[in-house]
Amino acid sequence: MRLPVNRLALTIVATFATVPLIACGGPQAVSSPAATQPTVATPPAVASPGVAATPLVIEKAPDKIVTTPARRTVSDYFIQAPAPYFTTDRQDDASPAVRRKLLQASVAVVDTKNGYISTSSIYPDLCNYEMAIFRRSRGSHLVALNLGCTIGDTLTILDPDQNWQDVTAQVFPIGEKEKSYRVVKLPRYGRTIELLDDNNQLVAKVAFDKDQFRIVK
Repeated sequence: MRLPVNRLALTIVATFATVPLIACGGPQAVSSPAATQPTVATPPAVASPGVAATPLVIEKAPDKIVTTPARRTVSDYFIQAPAPYFTTDRQDDASPAVRRKLLQASVAVVDTKNGYISTSSIYPDLCNYEMAIFRRSRGSHLVALNLGCTIGDTLTILDPDQNWQDVTAQVFPIGEKEKSYRVVKLPRYGRTIELLDDNNQLVAKVAFDKDQFRIVK
């Protein structure tokens, strides 16, 4: 019996459908994707009950130590000033040791509070000394030193902050008339220097004002 073409095709398809399909080398196993593990944050350590936690200690930096130089007195200046300022052509010795003895003499006047010293010579070759300090606006001092000798007085203005430089010409400007003085009186009280002539008559008054000496009379 001859089957129609369409029925023959259906029979062939049905026959092949009953045969299991086998891949070469056997069936291949298919691996399943690995499960993604969630990331779990580690909690901070907690102290056990009954055990005190160690406190956090923050060390403080040590405070900066600021030192200020000791304030010098008129006696310090009298000892520390260079010896040549205390001498004349007729003098042999004005060392710090000699000056210490002058300060210890009973005739010496040492007024630390007002910054004034007056000494009388205990040696035949030494002049009488007079010193006064003048405080400037920035706190430092100018030192006025007067040598009272038989040939006349000699006034010098010194600056300890400039290695004891003689600054008389810069801070003590006086004219020819004032330069004729023979006697100098430094102030124990106040800030005015008096210049006198041979007859002890006033030649000029020079006051310390605004870090400068100025003629006021």
